[in-house]
Amino acid sequence: KTLASVASQTYADIEHIIVDGGSTDGSVEIICEYADNQVKGERLKVKGEENGKADIPASTLYTLHHTPSAHVVRWISEPDKGIYNAMNKGIEIALGKRVGNDDHTSSPHRLIASSPYRLTDYIQILNSGDILAADDVTERMMAALASYSEQSERSTGEAELQQSDLPTILYGNMIKVNAAGKVVGKSGYTEYSLRQFYSSTLNHDCAYIRKDLFEQYGLYDENLKIVSDWKWYLQAIGMGKVKPEYVDIDVTIFDDGGISETNLALRYAERRKVLEEVLPPAVLWDYDTHAFEMEQMKRLRRWHLYGLVYFMERVCFKFEKWFCRRYIC
Repeated sequence: KTLASVASQTYADIEHIIVDGGSTDGSVEIICEYADNQVKGERLKVKGEENGKADIPASTLYTLHHTPSAHVVRWISEPDKGIYNAMNKGIEIALGKRVGNDDHTSSPHRLIASSPYRLTDYIQILNSGDILAADDVTERMMAALASYSEQSERSTGEAELQQSDLPTILYGNMIKVNAAGKVVGKSGYTEYSLRQFYSSTLNHDCAYIRKDLFEQYGLYDENLKIVSDWKWYLQAIGMGKVKPEYVDIDVTIFDDGGISETNLALRYAERRKVLEEVLPPAVLWDYDTHAFEMEQMKRLRRWHLYGLVYFMERVCFKFEKWFCRRYIC
């Protein structure tokens, strides 16, 4: 279903890089069929419900497959060291730093020192089981990216596209579903602040990351099993200069059966390890001490109760000042 959701995209300029960990469960045969069908322009049959949602308009959720598009498909299948090692292989192929061999294994490309990317090249990572929310998602996201360059042209009068004209990260909404296919949550706008990335994250599957960011901030930490993408965001956005841009488009439907949702103890342990590694001790102490209060104030502002709290704080301040003058000074 993941492959079919990519094949159904109406946007044509897609390079689909598939990284398999040397599977022996039939995955390779499905990948071969998918790649062959992309060349022929034929439909990939989704086990259990071939094209089961094709009659739903492209702008609605859960469209698995519509008219197949002839995208460029490259795939490898070889043992890896975990999910982030697999992601890094795909990113390196996209950057031109790793090549796929004739036997569908990969090896480093030692002749390329820097990434031969275009300014409009972005990377989106889908895990197996996740799907794009509709057939026209990529087309709408790319149109949103194009609008930034048009706004820049109008404001500066320069027609030539500059790297600074385009968002470094553009992201939309992620729909979370359980094993029964029931919607159990939806992520949307994420605040651009260190406070946000101290306690939360930006979902990677609904984000378009400009390729040159992986040159600047490196690849994912392969020593982590669950939170390496969060660590990358913490460094690039929370501690770095990257400013993500949000667009209200439902981009992906996330399968919540993965390790990040089922092994919460490991996730929290890894997050704590990363915080102690990345944040300066004084900053970490402040957040450990005051993060809960900041969340409370955020909630009070949302419900327009901040004025009442501010009034009570001023009353306490005046009382403390009077008390100190009367009984201490």
